[in-house]
Amino acid sequence: MSSTSSPRVQEQPVARIQEQVERVIEDLLASLPKTDQLSAEQRRGIIARYTAVLEGNFIYWMTGAWLAVKSDAARSKIVENLHEEVRDSHPNMMRKFAMAAGALPTTGDTMAVHQSLTDMRLFIGRLS
Repeated sequence: MSSTSSPRVQEQPVARIQEQVERVIEDLLASLPKTDQLSAEQRRGIIARYTAVLEGNFIYWMTGAWLAVKSDAARSKIVENLHEEVRDSHPNMMRKFAMAAGALPTTGDTMAVHQSLTDMRLFIGRLS
């Protein structure tokens, strides 16, 4: 294989992966309920459960990803993201948003995401 064909070989799988990711995102967005069809309690529940999952876990997940990846480029991107998360206090932003929306997580919200959250934490642990 010549050195001129190497980038092309590498670009094709990346392009296919990107197309697949875009299709999955489009399918996911299409599967979500329309916001005007949700009750106030359903909207509150979505925000509360999102908060229950992300507020205390995103930095943990990013740290787990940093431990798992081997690429210097990926590690650099993750560290950049971690600096932003901590510097800008994104968990605090999430908490303020939930408070302003009247959607702080309840015990019920926390329990609704407990098993999925536990599964994700264990998965991240296995990656590192």
